Amino acid sequence: MDVDLLIRGGTVVDGSGGPARAADVAVRGDRIVAVDDLGAATAPHVLDAAGLVVAPGIVDIHTHSDFSLLLDPRGESKLRQGVTTEVTGNCSYAPYPLRPADLPALAATFSGIAGDDLVWDWTDLDGFRRRFDAQGAALNIAPLAGHAALRVAAMGYANRAPAADELATMERLLAETMEQGAFGFSAGLTLAPSAYAATEEIVALCAVAARYGGYYAAHMRVPAEGQLEGRLETLEIARRAGIAVQMAHNNVMGRPFWHLVPEMLTLLERARAAGVDVTYDVYPYLAGMSIVDQLMPAWAQEGGVDALVARLRDPATRRRVYDELAPGRAGGALPWDWDTIRVTDVQPAADKHLEGKTVAEVAAWLGVDGLDALLTLVERDRASATYHHLSEANTRLLLQHPLGMVGSDGNAVTAGTPSLRGKPHPRFFGTFPRVLGRYVREEGVLTLEDAVRKMTAAPAARAGLADRGLLAPGKIADVMLFDPRTIVDHATYDEPSRYAQGVDSVLVAGQVVLERGRVTGALPGRALAR
Repeated sequence: MDVDLLIRGGTVVDGSGGPARAADVAVRGDRIVAVDDLGAATAPHVLDAAGLVVAPGIVDIHTHSDFSLLLDPRGESKLRQGVTTEVTGNCSYAPYPLRPADLPALAATFSGIAGDDLVWDWTDLDGFRRRFDAQGAALNIAPLAGHAALRVAAMGYANRAPAADELATMERLLAETMEQGAFGFSAGLTLAPSAYAATEEIVALCAVAARYGGYYAAHMRVPAEGQLEGRLETLEIARRAGIAVQMAHNNVMGRPFWHLVPEMLTLLERARAAGVDVTYDVYPYLAGMSIVDQLMPAWAQEGGVDALVARLRDPATRRRVYDELAPGRAGGALPWDWDTIRVTDVQPAADKHLEGKTVAEVAAWLGVDGLDALLTLVERDRASATYHHLSEANTRLLLQHPLGMVGSDGNAVTAGTPSLRGKPHPRFFGTFPRVLGRYVREEGVLTLEDAVRKMTAAPAARAGLADRGLLAPGKIADVMLFDPRTIVDHATYDEPSRYAQGVDSVLVAGQVVLERGRVTGALPGRALAR
C-alpha cells in the first residue's frame, strides 16, 4: 500500500470507547484509508508513534474562537492540546447575521471575546466563512447560529417579548443561517439580549433549527435558587421543539446548591429515557469565566453596552443598581465574596494592572467597597472575570457521567498576539491535557478510552460532524499523537498563558500542523458547514 502519510507503531485509541490497540494509521489525501498492522505500507512522510497514543483530533464542543482565530490563525493554545475542531457561536454569541447599522452595538456586546482589533467585513455566515477560509487556520471551526445577533437584527436590545413580525424575522434569519451551514442554534439565557427571551421564543427558534437537523446549544437560565428549574426549562424547550440539546458548561455554582448535582443528573437520565436527546459538557476547573456585565440587573442592561455604561455613570441610577445588588448574587441567594471574583481582562490600557487581581484587591486600590469596585469594573473597564464557586466532587461526577463530554468554554489563542488578552481562564491552554493527565493518569477518574471518547466521537456526533471524531477508514484525517506518560496542563490562574505538555503531533485534514512539538505553519483548517 502506497499512501501519503503513515503513523507507525502507536497505540490507537480510536474514539469509540473501545479498547486501545497496537496499530498503524495510513492517510491518503485528507482521509484515513487504513487502521491496522500496515508493515508493508510505504509513505513519503512517516510519523514514528512508538510510545504514543494515536487518537482522533479533539472536537471542542463549546468555544468562543469565532474571533480569536481571525486575529491569529495558529490557535496554539488549542493546537498544543490536540484540538482540531472548535465549535463556535456558543452562548448566543455568533457574529452573524447582522445589519451594518447594528455592527457598533454588536461589536460592543462581543468585545469581551472579540476585542477591538478586528475588522468586521461580513453580514452573514457565508461572508464570515469566506473571510475565515481565505485566511485559513491551523484548526477547523464548526459555527453555530446565535440568538443575540438574531434578536438585535429583529428588535434591537429591547427587554420584552417580540411582536409577531419580529419573531418571524428571527425565524427567517435563523433559517437562512442554517441553510448556510450552521450546525445548530445557541442561546445565552443569562446574557443580554438573549436573556430577555421567554421560553416560547426559544422553542420557536429551536423548531427552525431542528428542521435543518441542527441541535440546541443551551447556555441555560440557571439562577442560584432555580438550578433545577433552569434544567427543566431546557428539557421542555428540547421536547417541544423536537431538537437535540447540549447543556453548556453544566455545573452547579454556589456551595449552598452543590448538593443538587446528583438530583440534576437523575433528571437528565429520566428525560433521556423519555426520549429527549440530551447531553452536556463540563470543563475540569472549579471556576467559570464571563464578562462582569452579566452580574448587573437585566433592566440595567437593556439597550446594550452603551446604555448600561450611561446608567452607571448617572449617580441616581448607579445607586439603584447598587442597592439592588447589595444583598448578594441572585437576589441574595449567594452572598458576595470578593476574593472569589478575579479580573481577567480590562479594556483601557491604563487599568491593565488590575488584570489578575480579585475584586477585593481592586476595591482596596480604589478605596471603595467591593460592590462599588464591581460597578466600576463594568462602567470603566468592560471587565471579564473568573468566578470561583464550583465543587471538585461535582466536577468529577459530571466528568464521569455517560451523558457528559469535555468542553473548554475557552478560545484558541496564541501567546504574544492580539488573539490573547489579559490573564484569561487557564482552560484556554489546559482543558484537555488536564483531563488526560490529572483525571485519567493520576487519579483514574476516567479510563483513557472513555476520556478520549468524551473529547472526540461524542462531541463530533452531537455537533453533526459525521466524518470526524473517529479513527476509521473513510474519516477525515484529523489526528492527534500524545504521550500518555507526560501529558499535563501547565496553565494556572496566576500564569494562564502556559502551553500544555505532551501532545507530540497533530494532523488536520491529513496535513501536519504540529510535528514533534513544532508548529509547522500549515493552515488547512476551514469553517465547516453542516
